[in-house]
Amino acid sequence: MNETIKINRNELYNIYEILKVMTGGNKVKYFVKKNKDYMIKELNLIVNSMKTSVEGIKEYENKAREILNKWVTPDDKGETKATINEDGTVNIKEEYREEYQSFLKELNEKHKDDLDAREEEVVKFNKFMIEEIEIQIYKISNDLIPDELSKENYEIIFPLIRELVE
Repeated sequence: MNETIKINRNELYNIYEILKVMTGGNKVKYFVKKNKDYMIKELNLIVNSMKTSVEGIKEYENKAREILNKWVTPDDKGETKATINEDGTVNIKEEYREEYQSFLKELNEKHKDDLDAREEEVVKFNKFMIEEIEIQIYKISNDLIPDELSKENYEIIFPLIRELVE
């Protein structure tokens, strides 16, 4: 059942992420495919809006990554200045934090204009993502939703579920 709904781009993106991994029988596959087709234009706008147009940001990120890679790589004595946690975050060892802060301060000062311009892009992107849009969707009956779908994901895709008529 096709319907037009109002939704913001954040919600749309979250729904799309669930649809990408949703499994089920042919009716569910049809529901997923139909909605992904309806959403693709907006999703392309979102992906393109995520990209930065600030040239110096890539240099900034490369320099920061370069120093972190150097610091997590053991030296001749097998020592490192930082470690990578299981979640991918980097932990600078206490004795090197001041050195890292100094490096980061210098890097931030060198790229101040780039960082300010990127911050403006992020603000615009966040506003873009909360804008309400109208989009056509294909609704599915509640009884066809896979039982494996978590409560959280069910709530996210709820706008795509047909109301029960009793």
